[in-house]
Amino acid sequence: MKYKGYSGRLLQVNLTTREITFGSLSEKLAEEYIGGVGAAAALIAGSIPHAIDPFAEESPLIFMAGPLTGTIIPWSGRHCVAAISPLTGIWGESYAGGTWGRALKKAGFDGLVVTGTSDSLVFIKIVDSLVSIEDAAPLRGKDTYETETMIRHICGCDVSVAAIGLAGENRVRFASVMHDGKAARAAGRCGLGAVMGSKNLKAIAVKGSGVIPLFDRNSLNSSINEAMPELLNNADHRFTKASGVFSMFLADRRYGVNNWRDGDLQGFRESFLEEL
Repeated sequence: MKYKGYSGRLLQVNLTTREITFGSLSEKLAEEYIGGVGAAAALIAGSIPHAIDPFAEESPLIFMAGPLTGTIIPWSGRHCVAAISPLTGIWGESYAGGTWGRALKKAGFDGLVVTGTSDSLVFIKIVDSLVSIEDAAPLRGKDTYETETMIRHICGCDVSVAAIGLAGENRVRFASVMHDGKAARAAGRCGLGAVMGSKNLKAIAVKGSGVIPLFDRNSLNSSINEAMPELLNNADHRFTKASGVFSMFLADRRYGVNNWRDGDLQGFRESFLEEL
């Protein structure tokens, strides 16, 4: 892979056949669809040329990291989760921060493509290039906090865990995919936890020890050192109570109440702004 920031590898897991494949992320895909969400969209569009049930065996669930994920660039820990949304029946994407995307990249993969449906509850274990499908029967009915704790005990190491709880197991169509246990990093949009549950996939545990390639680490370090004082000291770049995203939405009346179905917080706006 000539483009740095990418490993050039995709992990593909078919839960029906239990087949694990190490594929490639092409340079053409990396060039034309920059970032995790772009690559995920292209992969899903290319694999399902017609309308499909989000819970169908062949419907893919993709976890994809971008070229910056897990690098030394500040706030670059995010990754994308994508599938056909059970809420809408069309494209669905969500994002989460934390340690999981970085762990996937350090394990040597730009993304994970999950297809098929397991005949029993399982979790996927990724430790660098060692990948296995493990029994998750003891995890049934556990919340995501308990799931992370139990998986770390099973794996015997501090893996990063993406998991579903009861909502995902029962295909609740707005279920989230939760990451990092009690840190509660949520891929919360589009019901992708339900897609994960439809595949009988309780969790994905990842640990990586590799190095993410960079084109010019010294120049990047210099740029970061130059930018950090501005990012840390300028109030426009900080998400405080007074300048945070939520108060910004309130100030210009973009409430987003009830998943954007309603436009009035019935007095909440005034009381919230008075407290600032």
